[in-house]
Amino acid sequence: ASVDPDPLGIQQGTFDITFSKPMETSGLPSLSFHDVRQGTVETVAAVNQAVTSLALDAYGRVWAGTSEGAKVFDGENWTAYNTGNSGLNSNEIAGIFGASNGDVWFTTSTDPANNNVVTRLAGEEWKQYNVDSFLCGWSSAIGEDAQGNIWFGGWCGVGRLSVTGWKKFTTEDGLLSNE
Repeated sequence: ASVDPDPLGIQQGTFDITFSKPMETSGLPSLSFHDVRQGTVETVAAVNQAVTSLALDAYGRVWAGTSEGAKVFDGENWTAYNTGNSGLNSNEIAGIFGASNGDVWFTTSTDPANNNVVTRLAGEEWKQYNVDSFLCGWSSAIGEDAQGNIWFGGWCGVGRLSVTGWKKFTTEDGLLSNE
């Protein structure tokens, strides 16, 4: 099945990321979306939230990771996801990646007990994967290769999820470092 690269027509808007002034530590970055079609400006993440990642999924939706969960723009509205209404293991989003098959992947960073979990949203279904054996802590590196395998970079190696399952790569496999 092919995916329309812009089914929602959101290329007609812009994101504005506002950073705190130099040497000012009281303000975190904020993220606003300026919708040219509707002539509106909507704040995605308030100043008290850290915007940690941005991603575009296969359906043209824009995802923003914040310190209070993930938010997605469907072309008209923003929807917020957090531990209370989704399968996320933490509200501290470190990385988001939109895979070519429509799945959206999340890594989180907060409680050490929860750091070694990645979460996949496939349609309406949330699934968590324990990746303690290769992430060993916080990671925001997520990617996809030409075969549709999903890759994660962590503090003690790299992990790949393929149709045959998970595989860990380390210096023993040719990496220069496990960090």
